Amino acid sequence: MRYRVAAALAVLLLGLVAGRAASSQTAGPAGGAGVVVERTAITSRTLSVVALAALPQVTRVVRLRSGHGDDTARWSGPLLWDVLTASGMVDPAKLPGQVRRVVRVTGADGYAAVLALAEISPDFAARPVLLALRREDQPLPDGEIRLIVPDERRAGRSVRGVVRIAIE
Repeated sequence: MRYRVAAALAVLLLGLVAGRAASSQTAGPAGGAGVVVERTAITSRTLSVVALAALPQVTRVVRLRSGHGDDTARWSGPLLWDVLTASGMVDPAKLPGQVRRVVRVTGADGYAAVLALAEISPDFAARPVLLALRREDQPLPDGEIRLIVPDERRAGRSVRGVVRIAIE
């Protein structure tokens, strides 16, 4: 009897943990409504596509290389750095203590990529990483948001359908 109760509790607990992990990785605004930006000990914020479009827009011609071949296109959207500062998750005045952190960008399908905060900071590497809203001057389908990391040999950090950005 004890074994059955313990086994049932273990299955229940594993189910809860697995469900929570899956939802925390992929949960975000539905249907292109925007992106959740979060950081430990700071209240998360959801930035809509409209709010992202109101930030200064940058356009870059980027060649994405993948197993499907090369794709060169003109991508436009705000810099990831501007999104993080606009959301209040990064304080440029306190940068030295923050650049040791990483930024995890997660898509609706659970695919994630990680960048160093120093990699995108204007005071350090100043890499122009975009949260693209447009491709070839056309909005992405269904209000999708895409992480575009220029000058990479492979497009492994090009996350489609971005729903969550977490500073860790």
